[in-house]
Amino acid sequence: MRTTDKILLLFLPTFLLSVVMMTLLSRRAAESVLIGDVARSGRTIGTNLTQSSEMVEGFRRGDESLLLPPLRRAQANTEAEYTIILGPQRRVLAHTNVLEKDKIYDDGISRRAVEAVVPLQEEVSIDGHRVMDVSYPVWEVDRTDESEAFLLLGPADRAGQRRLATIRLGLPLDRAFDTADRISNQVMWIVTVINVLAMGVTLFCVRRILLPVQQMAAATERIAAGDLGQSVPVLSHDEIGELAHSFNRMSRELATTTVSVDFLDNILDNMRDVLIVTHADGSVRRVNRAALALLCYEVGDVIGRSASHLFAEGSGGMFSAGSVIDLTRAGGMDARELALVPGNGEPIAVVVSVATFRDRGGAVAGFIITAADITERKRAETRIRQSLEEKQVLLKEIHHRVRNNLQIISSLLNLQASKTVDAEILALFADSRNRVQSMALLHEKLYQSNDLARVDFRDYLQSLAMTLYQSYLHDAPSIVIDVEVDEGIRLGIDQAIPCGLIVNELVSNSLKHAFADGLGRVTVRFGRLATATGRPAHRLVVEDDGTGLPADADMRRAESLGLKLVTTLAQQLHATVTTAEVPGGARPGTRYTIEFDDRIAGV
Repeated sequence: MRTTDKILLLFLPTFLLSVVMMTLLSRRAAESVLIGDVARSGRTIGTNLTQSSEMVEGFRRGDESLLLPPLRRAQANTEAEYTIILGPQRRVLAHTNVLEKDKIYDDGISRRAVEAVVPLQEEVSIDGHRVMDVSYPVWEVDRTDESEAFLLLGPADRAGQRRLATIRLGLPLDRAFDTADRISNQVMWIVTVINVLAMGVTLFCVRRILLPVQQMAAATERIAAGDLGQSVPVLSHDEIGELAHSFNRMSRELATTTVSVDFLDNILDNMRDVLIVTHADGSVRRVNRAALALLCYEVGDVIGRSASHLFAEGSGGMFSAGSVIDLTRAGGMDARELALVPGNGEPIAVVVSVATFRDRGGAVAGFIITAADITERKRAETRIRQSLEEKQVLLKEIHHRVRNNLQIISSLLNLQASKTVDAEILALFADSRNRVQSMALLHEKLYQSNDLARVDFRDYLQSLAMTLYQSYLHDAPSIVIDVEVDEGIRLGIDQAIPCGLIVNELVSNSLKHAFADGLGRVTVRFGRLATATGRPAHRLVVEDDGTGLPADADMRRAESLGLKLVTTLAQQLHATVTTAEVPGGARPGTRYTIEFDDRIAGV
């Protein structure tokens, strides 16, 4: 119940009671005053009657005709109902109604009036009219001065005086009561108006006082609905104003430290990913709209049930009794690809992660399950995988055909070489054939590899060295070719081909020119190189323990096709090439060092 209603409930009975009491009291007071006025008026009339010469003479002679005229004048002047003079025996000596002459009144009022030695007044009812019966005893005065009245009205002034009669006046009270009614009605309206004004002023003041409270109540409702940061105006500097200041301060603190439930619900329901919140036993406590839409369930189909029924059979028994214990111990689960089972029964591939949340006591209160639908990603992966497989088949076919074409070129060179016996021309054909075979060997390795973009360079160099050995040293077994390559080095085709051709040229050059006595060793080393920039780099070293280079040798001014080709290929690799003797041997030997990073050849 509102405060204003309580005030009305309290004020209305008080208002009614005050109106009734003031009306009754005012009426009683008015009646008392007015009846007193009537009694005083009757006393005045009686006094005037006793001082009337006609009354004095009438009493002296005992003549009714002298007593009646003053009585009738008194009745006319006062509108009295009756005017009576009773003798000591209650016999009517004179009456305005002549028919009552000589009657003896035996009623109680008459007896009390005749017996009383003091004036009396009693209220009587005559024909439905209320009348004030005023009686006055009349005493004989022991005086013979005819110039003054000889009667005494009222109580005797001394003992022994003779009572002559009793005057009774029936004064009407209707006018007095009507006047009392008017006065009481006026008092009633005045009190009513005063009470209404007082009630209006009270309600106005109460509403003014309660306005900040009502504003705070409305702001509290808005805060409860999630609209934090509400404030109310401060309308006064009293206790209510202090309360408004405190409310605004509390609202600001709530806005900065609290997130409303509606705000959180709005966020959760508008998440694109699936969100499922469970109790500590794995039963579902809350799901968002994305989960219901993905799984084709209603809220009632999920809430309260174990979350295990949402996962497919191949999901490792998620949220079974044992799984809940494991998840509690582990504090959740990192992202993992699983499958959810919707209402239509067709599994949906998702990435699921699980986290625990705890109550204020630190105990695990439940689990938060988030899942993202990866159906489209799976389909895209399948398409990419199929496309990749097709491209791998195509690349294998390309490498296979390139290798075959290079083999055909090598065969053509062999056929062409068979047409001549010139040793110098045959050597040129052999060099060209070895260059073609080095490229064909690379395509063969790529064709045989699972990685069609990069080749295992260790395996490639070993095979290339074997090919060169078979080409040049089949009749000189005293020369050895060593290959030392770091494990796991794989080069792309744009770097592998220039490196392979460089190795082919430098090893071929050593085999042809470094060992005049047919004895020696050629070493090929390839490994990773640490750089100041941290960018991956490699070092290729080709050395022999042969006769060494001439003192004036300069690769940049070399006339041979092989060394020119090495310089050109090094430029494609953005490589640096240095030459030096090999220290510590019986012969000076020759060492070529080529260093390059992983930039694409030719860029």
